[in-house]
Amino acid sequence: MDDLWTQVESKIMELASPGIRPGLARLARLLALLDNPQRKFPSVLVVGTNGKGSTCSSMFSCLKAGGYKVGLYTSPHLESPAERSRIGDELADPLRWLGMLERIEELITSDSRLLADRPSYFELVTALAFMDFADARVDVAVVEAGMGGRLDATNMLGDVRCVVCTPIGMDHAEFLGHSLYSIAREKMAVIRPHRPTVFAGGDEELETLFIRRCTDVSAVPLVHSKECRVEMTDISLSGVEFLRVRNGETRSFSFSLTGVHQPANASLALMALESIDDQFPLSEDHIRSGLRDVRWPGRMEWISLEDGRGIVLDGAHNPHGAKALADSLEALGFAGKCSLVFAAMGDKDISGILEGLRGVARRFFFTQVPGSERSAKAERLFNEAVHMGLPLGGFSDDPVVALEMATEDSPMTVVCGSLFLVGYVRNRLKRKP
Repeated sequence: MDDLWTQVESKIMELASPGIRPGLARLARLLALLDNPQRKFPSVLVVGTNGKGSTCSSMFSCLKAGGYKVGLYTSPHLESPAERSRIGDELADPLRWLGMLERIEELITSDSRLLADRPSYFELVTALAFMDFADARVDVAVVEAGMGGRLDATNMLGDVRCVVCTPIGMDHAEFLGHSLYSIAREKMAVIRPHRPTVFAGGDEELETLFIRRCTDVSAVPLVHSKECRVEMTDISLSGVEFLRVRNGETRSFSFSLTGVHQPANASLALMALESIDDQFPLSEDHIRSGLRDVRWPGRMEWISLEDGRGIVLDGAHNPHGAKALADSLEALGFAGKCSLVFAAMGDKDISGILEGLRGVARRFFFTQVPGSERSAKAERLFNEAVHMGLPLGGFSDDPVVALEMATEDSPMTVVCGSLFLVGYVRNRLKRKP
């Protein structure tokens, strides 16, 4: 199966234009030639900066528990492109994707415009997922946007029943704008007319922008921070317990993802599901079992090692995510007691992320993502940490060596800073006998 997915990735890379290239014209043309699969199923579109994946996986799990044939599209993947598109319990099929890629290749090579301006990697994968969902006739698909909104490939969806906007932070500023307001404006541009739209809220300026955008297109605005109160009552490595108050009603829930931010993510997902309950009704049992069964690897994921040692895997690839990780480790009683292995893409706010992680670790160990030109060099990260006065353990270009140094230093190790690093480490931990 791994060999087949290697073939899939090679074919996608062969067909795709290089780099990140926001815009909808290339994908629109390709989808039109594919008979517009994106218009053949209803969907929920989730945008934002942090918490998108957790929110998507929560909605997916609850809808699946309700008996719906539901698709899920997320990015990036940790270990295999199969993770990006699933229908129910089934991950994407590499043989099917290879067949669809043959069709796409024929269309690209026979169309002068596409041949001169090829779709990007993300656009091709998005098209493949849309084809999967359309051919399977899913009842509904939960779709996570990539880095943006207005010019993101997922904005091609034709039957969006609800838009969800998770918390917005500074990320991908070179593409989306250099202020929180401009980034939010790009993401909120996906809001659909006359549809319920749920925003995490919490920032008055962004809430005003959200209400204005909804008013402009006659969407139905729902601000989570205004309508819901969420209180975490317990946290452990296996999940959280929380109370949720909406419309004067208090309910308690168990959620299988851990972290101080996860109750709000779960509640946001519930608010979105409540907004489309007339179309996709769910019972209380469906909601509760769905939240208990959510799986989202690589996000505050605990992996046990020998002798009671363990590793926490978490992306934490921007300052907002780093603070959430730091607060969660403190709530769990682990802050200052663990070692930390860190790598990041060179275009990220590295000093901002490291500042958010200050106080988390006894010592920091630095590495880089093998084979990635975008990845910051381990030595550069180490020198940045020296400048910041962080407690240092060492650095290595090889993540396995850095991890070995860290696990020898402390019974608990946190691996974070890049989902590509998390995927690399997770894959190798799974292969250990």
